[in-house]
Amino acid sequence: MPSSPSPNISPDLSLPAYYFNRELSWLEFNQRVLEEALDPTTPLLERVKFLCITSSNLDEFFEIRVAGIKQQIENKTSDPGPDGLEAQEVFKAIHDRVSRMVQDQYRLWNEQLLPALHPPTTSAPSAVPKLPESERLWTLDFFQRENLPRPHPPGHPTPA
Repeated sequence: MPSSPSPNISPDLSLPAYYFNRELSWLEFNQRVLEEALDPTTPLLERVKFLCITSSNLDEFFEIRVAGIKQQIENKTSDPGPDGLEAQEVFKAIHDRVSRMVQDQYRLWNEQLLPALHPPTTSAPSAVPKLPESERLWTLDFFQRENLPRPHPPGHPTPA
């Protein structure tokens, strides 16, 4: 940051050093949420919840903010923001930051949370009981008839 101005001189607020990039700042906020999930003193299910929140936040971030940045790049309408960064620079910084964040998410899930939820010394009960063959076939047929996509003419919406 620029040095503190003397009382009689107003700071030059056009200097990029006075500003943080909005998108990069938001990613740092999301990192703080992820840090709650990374904290081993946080209860296990709360850690899972914080991990889910960070994933959901990233989905929305890409749908809204990154899409807007990509549109600026494609339309070549990007003037530098108050922080002095152009859209291409922001996009690269987002890519780098999110890559690290997603690696942290996967590592946390695969190495800490999932093993804690399903310790190897216990077995999770089957969610679906063993069905007699006739009921299993009926269930499979029902699923295929009622849930699988149906063919439809091109240009028409998928039937409900």
